[in-house]
Amino acid sequence: MNENSIDTTAENTTPVEPTPQDAVPVAQPSPEQPAPAQSSGEAVIEEPLSFSGGTEPEKPKQEKKAKKQKKPEKTKKDEKVSITIASNAFELVSVFVSALVVIAVVFVFIARPVGVRGTSMLPTLNSGDWLLVSPLYDEPEYGDIIVSYPPSAFDEPLIKRVIAVGGQKVDIDYETGIVYVDDVALDESFYVNTPTTRQTEYDQQFPLYVPYGYVFMCGDNRNGSTDSRSTLVGFCREEYILGKAIGRIVPFGQWDIYESFRRAVGEE
Repeated sequence: MNENSIDTTAENTTPVEPTPQDAVPVAQPSPEQPAPAQSSGEAVIEEPLSFSGGTEPEKPKQEKKAKKQKKPEKTKKDEKVSITIASNAFELVSVFVSALVVIAVVFVFIARPVGVRGTSMLPTLNSGDWLLVSPLYDEPEYGDIIVSYPPSAFDEPLIKRVIAVGGQKVDIDYETGIVYVDDVALDESFYVNTPTTRQTEYDQQFPLYVPYGYVFMCGDNRNGSTDSRSTLVGFCREEYILGKAIGRIVPFGQWDIYESFRRAVGEE
């Protein structure tokens, strides 16, 4: 050993015995057992276990029950919404179908709109007018404006005025333009466009008698209408009458289509 070195192991080699007051016994934990947790009077909170892999631990039964109870609530709400939508759709369809039924009943049994095309009823009706026609019509009378669909060369509905009915006698003086029914001259100055003077296109022979169950009809535009004066149309069976025009709906404000006729027969 070097003389200048100091041997520290030689100093204080004699252990100091602690006094009984200073001695504190320390329990040394066994290497195989972990040290017990110190108790200081406070609750010990254990950290939850974490899992880095594998299946998630089973959740408490109370949470499962809560989830099971919530699912039916969502299902019930969805069912209520679907039921509401279905009921609303059913109501709309019911209203639509009911409206169609009402319209069909009105058109078939009460009245229907009919458009005017052509000039055969001038000056009473103009092309483009719309009329309300009632099918509740079984007794044609002189002066009625009717819509009929008789078998004819035109194969389309006709709008004309009734001049005579079954059993009546009709005669036309083309030189004077006067129409006679049962030998009585008709005053048509208020509702015809021109007197009945044109004969070239009319091949019916006058005087004639209207068969029962038929009507004799003419357009108010006498020299510009093909009607019962021609065999192209002839007499019209009453069963071919679709209805009587009761008023004009277009143009608006011109409902009355019988005003001129009423003046002609002295009803105004």
